[in-house]
Amino acid sequence: MLFALPAAAPPVETYGRLATLEQVLVSPDGTKLAYVRPEGESRKIMVQNLADGKMLAAVGVGNEKLRDVFWVGNGRVAFSTSTTSRIRSNSSSIEFTGRSEIWQTRVYDIEKHTFQLVLDKTPGVGNFTNGGVDVGIVDGVPSIYAVAMRISGVDSLESLYRVDVAGGPTRLLDSGPSIGAINTNWVLDGTGATIAKTEYDRKDGDWRLLVRVGPKWYPVLSENAPLDEPLVVGLGPARTPC
Repeated sequence: MLFALPAAAPPVETYGRLATLEQVLVSPDGTKLAYVRPEGESRKIMVQNLADGKMLAAVGVGNEKLRDVFWVGNGRVAFSTSTTSRIRSNSSSIEFTGRSEIWQTRVYDIEKHTFQLVLDKTPGVGNFTNGGVDVGIVDGVPSIYAVAMRISGVDSLESLYRVDVAGGPTRLLDSGPSIGAINTNWVLDGTGATIAKTEYDRKDGDWRLLVRVGPKWYPVLSENAPLDEPLVVGLGPARTPC
């Protein structure tokens, strides 16, 4: 005769424990594992070989807030952090006041054990981004796409950059209006080219969609959305934004 006995309840303190692993990510080729290990108030990014369990990297982020971790190809792990600080530009005559949440993204090369700070030493741009970044792969080569503040004269423009993580040049893809009430988002095609963008006036709620024809942008749709900004989610069957 078989009996099923109730399992003992776990101790109450079990429910208050912090997670021992966070953001577990497998590399695109399935050979490596990246994950975040909490250490008190800080975080450490661990990279491990799945075949033999060998630890390949342990990257600490100090006192910065860890916002995101992601693979850039199979040999690099990138992570975004933020700190509350005063904004500074690499080359600017504009003086910024007040403190903001400053985002930065670093790329760690697992084989070379080197770091690359996204947008570092890019003329007219601070080495910080407007929030997180995206990864795109064109012809098998991964790049990071980042929106940042570009200084042009006395204006600060919301601008889109493509960063070559293999050490190539950082390219300015496009710029929107002056940073302020207008929020700009871009749509890229499979080659990494900008084909559409949206502009949203957070004050008045005016939104418009523009498409690129050659070097120029043309508005094709507009509406007033005072509550929420309309979103473009991708390309439709005819390769048009939808």
